[in-house]
Amino acid sequence: MDYKALSNTGTWFIGKLQTERDKNRLLDGLESLAGGIPRAAMDKLISSIGKRVFVMNNVHEKTPILFQTRWVMNFLAGPMTRNQIRDLNALVGAEEEEPLQTPPQPVAPIQRESTPPPVDHVQPVVVPTSVQAQPKVKTPPRSSASAVASSSVNNGSMTKPALPAGIREYYLPQNYSLPEAFNAAGKTQAYGANIQGVIYRPVLLASAQVRILDRKYGVDAEVTKTAFVEALDRRGIVRWEEFPYAGPSLDRLESGPAPSTKYGSIEAPLNDSKLMTALQKDFTDWVFRNSAVTARANTALKVFAGPDVSQADFMKACSETARDARDKEIEKKTAAIEKKIKTLEDKLMREERELREDESELQSRKMEEYGTHAENVLGLFTGSRSTRKLSSSLSKRRMTENAKAEVEESIQAINQFKKDIADLQREREDLVREISDRWGRVVSDVSEVTISPKKTDVYVNIFGVAWKPFYVVGAGGETLELPAFGEE
Repeated sequence: MDYKALSNTGTWFIGKLQTERDKNRLLDGLESLAGGIPRAAMDKLISSIGKRVFVMNNVHEKTPILFQTRWVMNFLAGPMTRNQIRDLNALVGAEEEEPLQTPPQPVAPIQRESTPPPVDHVQPVVVPTSVQAQPKVKTPPRSSASAVASSSVNNGSMTKPALPAGIREYYLPQNYSLPEAFNAAGKTQAYGANIQGVIYRPVLLASAQVRILDRKYGVDAEVTKTAFVEALDRRGIVRWEEFPYAGPSLDRLESGPAPSTKYGSIEAPLNDSKLMTALQKDFTDWVFRNSAVTARANTALKVFAGPDVSQADFMKACSETARDARDKEIEKKTAAIEKKIKTLEDKLMREERELREDESELQSRKMEEYGTHAENVLGLFTGSRSTRKLSSSLSKRRMTENAKAEVEESIQAINQFKKDIADLQREREDLVREISDRWGRVVSDVSEVTISPKKTDVYVNIFGVAWKPFYVVGAGGETLELPAFGEE
């Protein structure tokens, strides 16, 4: 068959293909269709169809649809046997009459071949006109496979149950493939298992969005609360926290059911508008009470953060703010000390310069004094004595002593300046340490504040009956019902 000829056909049907090679050749031909659906989607669609199910494409439709044929044959059984008549009587609750008493007959010799009893020995079966007056006969239970088949197929209806006005409906997508459905049900996929149809079961789906805004604490958060309730109390009592939703995004809800599907029965409270209204109000109250968020606050630093900010980022912001405040305080409080230190350092530099000059002067005076002493000693040996020379020697001695005193005074002044500078530096270090420790404690002074929403901030965007799809799967002579929707 030329599979590429499909691109020239206006309407075509694709059934279950037996081999992977045929499916791949078909997909190669479908890729040439302008505006066709993706290859992966068509591959999944063809692989999941069952018996008597076809993929139909019409050039006048946007996308292909599933087409399922109906049985057109009527199985007519032949004449009923006696066992079938007895089972039929038991089914309607009829009883057979006791046979008429006949006089004893002589025992006939045993015949080798059994012959059917004469017609006059067969008693007619009387069927009462009122079946309700007769006791019902219990029928033997069906096998497990029959029970599954009955619950999966016979409980479904091609007609969707009607809901009261005001109750919204949603259709959950079929996000499970056949292997995923077996895995979700905790079963092993049997060889030759195929999807025979889809049946929808009603569940309660509720979702609300909450906007929490607090400008003081920097909170601007959105909270989504969703509940997925499959087992409902008929009285309409739900513990919402016990039914969290973990499925795919609710943006993927479908607008309508899949083609050729059946529907399960719907019971209270899903078909009771008053109970559903009360449930929605209860859900809104539950969302309002359980949607508070926690904000972190450092009041001293005036740093606030909402739930979207991590603990590490919040502490980093506190540290940076505290560091800036600490540096400003240190700069302000140490300015006077820095000024004093600068003044003393200037005096120390001048005094050290004067010390060098005084030491040079002292050295010169000592040299002059030594020269005068040498001259006087030489005069003693030569016999030349002079009062003037003696006076000059005494003057030199006095000038040397003055220079020495100035040097000692400069040394004392320098030592005092150094001591004063060291004291001021220690004072500055103590002040810086005290300020740093205080701001370090401020960084750790973090508190948590609970921010609750307003009642008007709760918006219930989804609440109503959600139709959850199940695959009706034939496997190994049994009919199974497997979930077609669930957690991804």
